[in-house]
Amino acid sequence: MIRLLFYLHLIVNVYPNHTYIHNNSSYGVIDQNINHTTNDNDNDHDDDDDLLWLQWKSLHHKNYSTHKEYNEHRENWLYNLHSMKQHNLMYDKGLVLYTIGLNQFSDLNWSHITTIYLTNLSQYLNKHKQKSQMLLKQSLNETILKEIPDSWDWRKVGAVSKVKIQGKCGACWAFSAAGALEGQLKNRTGTFVELSPQQLIDCSHSFGNHGCLGGDMNNAFRYVEKDGIQSEESYPYLTKVYDYM
Repeated sequence: MIRLLFYLHLIVNVYPNHTYIHNNSSYGVIDQNINHTTNDNDNDHDDDDDLLWLQWKSLHHKNYSTHKEYNEHRENWLYNLHSMKQHNLMYDKGLVLYTIGLNQFSDLNWSHITTIYLTNLSQYLNKHKQKSQMLLKQSLNETILKEIPDSWDWRKVGAVSKVKIQGKCGACWAFSAAGALEGQLKNRTGTFVELSPQQLIDCSHSFGNHGCLGGDMNNAFRYVEKDGIQSEESYPYLTKVYDYM
């Protein structure tokens, strides 16, 4: 449970063999400080933690409306920071295969995660479980399955875009659909283009999707099959439904 919780907190920065914050150089200051403090076993580094907290809060533009809220989020952040340090020490000892770092979600706990990002998830999964199983049975091809390699990393062939932040819009379905199509487009044409989740959020309601209130990848694919999809550059993400009409 702790491992799952921490994974959700730091979901965008778990990559093999390095601590990832962002490619922006301003994140490197925090990254370097974290790497420095995680290599010391016997000290709590309270002063370093305080400095990192201030840097992190400024970097991610974090503001809290009450003193109680401030303290709650700081405690969450400290817990995640110390969990991260312990995990990275295990990496130094060769006990795990990847390091982890902080990101904009690091002041959240499980309650925040479920409220903001997993709204009605269990209801949605139960509703679509039977449908998904039926689609899987229909799509399996034993000949093709025998040709699948033991492992495959689409990142290594340039078919995966950078991690995107969906914010408080419940549109993971749109990001998943756009990402899957990006990989297929690269595979078919040899050209990688980041596609627009925002278009799917705004325009696929007639196919059964509900914008920031949830949706389904299959519905998004049906929409794209009929109407196409623009690039992320031409139709950028807004973290809300935009009335394009």
